Amino acid sequence: MQGPAVVEEDDIQHLESLALNGREIKNIAAIAHALAEADAAQVSYKYLELAAESNKKFSKEFGRKGPVEGMYV
Repeated sequence: MQGPAVVEEDDIQHLESLALNGREIKNIAAIAHALAEADAAQVSYKYLELAAESNKKFSKEFGRKGPVEGMYV
């Protein structure tokens, strides 16, 4: 389903509290878009939240404690 994302102001404020860097935001948006497309739906907060939670689990699983400042760890 095509159309603008359906995200409320409160939802955006909650996402702001996650302290994500630009790359993480881009990845979360891309994942949310893919999930919504698979469901033939518009991007909504539930897809952004699911993508953000997956990102958090991925970072925890691979031991990253915070944003990586450079290209090399």
